[in-house]
Amino acid sequence: SLADTFPWLYQIIVDNGRSLFLDVLPIPNNGLFLDVGSGWGQVCLPLSAYGNVVAMDLTFNRLRILEEIAKQEKKSLFYVQGNFLTFPFTSDCFDLIVFNGSLEWIGIGREKGTSIREVQIQALKKSCQLLKRDGRVYIGIENSLGLKYLLGAPDDHTGLVFQTFLDEQTAAERFAHMKEGELLPSKTWSLAEYKDIVSEAGFEIEKIYGCFPDYKLIRYMIDITDVNKYLTKGLLCEEHIGTDGSIFEFNKELDSLYKVLAKN
Repeated sequence: SLADTFPWLYQIIVDNGRSLFLDVLPIPNNGLFLDVGSGWGQVCLPLSAYGNVVAMDLTFNRLRILEEIAKQEKKSLFYVQGNFLTFPFTSDCFDLIVFNGSLEWIGIGREKGTSIREVQIQALKKSCQLLKRDGRVYIGIENSLGLKYLLGAPDDHTGLVFQTFLDEQTAAERFAHMKEGELLPSKTWSLAEYKDIVSEAGFEIEKIYGCFPDYKLIRYMIDITDVNKYLTKGLLCEEHIGTDGSIFEFNKELDSLYKVLAKN
């Protein structure tokens, strides 16, 4: 079974924490929503309770699996296989566009010499065109300055340590050196860098949350203005390695760091 063969993947698929963010979004009833990188439906299936959902993925087989899951759960979805950047959606049609674990990967397939940051901004600008006047975008993504990464936890996407916080050029050069010339597949950023990217794309930020242990399996979703208040008490829950779900070996150190930095 998948639970035995790939337990971390299975947990990410079935855990309700994956879609917990829907509880804090002002989602209009009977709206039209787009889930970019829909995967196995962890977001689009519960989102379908609010209205019509377009599940978009690059992989046809993944969409077929999602379709079977939706049938078993008696959910109705629309399915689109393709690249978000080039797919000919109609402008001003969506009430909500979700990039949950997908914006960091949006640069896959880009031309050599094009930065991931450029592609991410391009994707968000397209989102701006596709949204209705009062539409919203939700982004679930890692913080490149997450303390566990500073303590040596591998990047969730490349598996490399001390990688997330590097500037894109340095990260790309290091990845190419480690992976025989391959293009860097993904890039995450710090909070300030995300703010710049979102602003350049033409959006205004409505709300920012800190998700603990991360956005993949949310246990605590805290308004960013309240995060320090919570972290003065230390570690909110055990943190894990994003590539395989194993418990991070320096959780005690994280607990101390959270307490000290939150007070400072």
